[in-house]
Amino acid sequence: MKAAFAFLVILGCDGASTEGGSLESADLVAVGEVQGGDEGVATEAGDDSGEPTSDVATLGDAMEGDGDAVSEPETAAEPDTTTEAEDVPVTLDVAVPVDVPVAVDVGTPAACPIPTTAGHHDFDCDEIHYDLEIPKTCPEGGCGLIVDIHGLSMSGDQEEKNTEMRVRGPAAGYIVLQPTAPGIVGLVPSWDQDKHAPRVFDVLSATAEALGADLKRIHSMGFSQGGGMTWRLICEHAGFFASGAPLGALEGCAFMAGVQSPGEEIDMLVVHGRNDAVVNFSVAESQRDKALKGWPFGAGTVVSNAEGLEVTKYETPTGTVMETWWHDYESTNGLLKGHCVPGSQEFSGSLLNYACEQAGTFVYAVAALEFFQAHPRP
Repeated sequence: MKAAFAFLVILGCDGASTEGGSLESADLVAVGEVQGGDEGVATEAGDDSGEPTSDVATLGDAMEGDGDAVSEPETAAEPDTTTEAEDVPVTLDVAVPVDVPVAVDVGTPAACPIPTTAGHHDFDCDEIHYDLEIPKTCPEGGCGLIVDIHGLSMSGDQEEKNTEMRVRGPAAGYIVLQPTAPGIVGLVPSWDQDKHAPRVFDVLSATAEALGADLKRIHSMGFSQGGGMTWRLICEHAGFFASGAPLGALEGCAFMAGVQSPGEEIDMLVVHGRNDAVVNFSVAESQRDKALKGWPFGAGTVVSNAEGLEVTKYETPTGTVMETWWHDYESTNGLLKGHCVPGSQEFSGSLLNYACEQAGTFVYAVAALEFFQAHPRP
């Protein structure tokens, strides 16, 4: 029943990412005051005025849509490029390690207990379910931390099937946190950036605090809606992250001073399919262009143009890097086409199979991990 419902969502989705999966029931633990906003299907952030929008559509809208991919965004007004001050750090009620730089945004500690022993853990906090993988050496502190975020109708477990970060991350010295969104009418997990990004950040920052994570090695990655969440997290907490790697992502940052803009430059690896039938390629181009205007990047240099993949590198005068990896790979599902995960081995045969079918492609999760390793905070 859940798979059939998810299939209906993708057929009816207009302006939203669509993925397959389910959400297990769980006890809910509140974390502070819940922000307003209806549950719904996330859409790209921002409108033609540059004002951030709710990122939500009603389930009825999603079901009644015409099945088109995310529409091409209208041209945004030229943003004010005045440099904005860095995020003001939040005062905590818990001790902060002495090596935490004053400018680092460490967030508000979550009220939910964070597991601190080695191994795999799952827990619930403020309507969101979390899977947490802690390497054997990491309870002693000093490991990096990666948050890996799924897309619409997926779960943390399905994201793991496509990225295998619970294995790859610990092997490279990273703790891995994979959240699962609350469900629309209890069935389809969906992220609302305005409502859920602050909650995920609270748990992420509390995890970093509880496990003594290396604050120079905290990164975010995600697919589709999860890629949009990555842009939003970095946009609102640039002082906390070292880098990000959104894949097939919705927009999540307007890059407009005084409206919505990161407090500092962050290294980014941006991956998107040119034939994406769910989140139109124009969405990736729009988010890239906003980043190019928001940060002082020079002209891009094409560093690789192999068959099916074009890699372009941009760099600011201070050395901040943005790489765009535009690919031509596709899923076996014609409804998704280029909305797929390069290098994924998740060929389950389901209607919503997100692995790109081509063999011998780059592996998104490996590329993201290598980018994270090469780009810690200064």
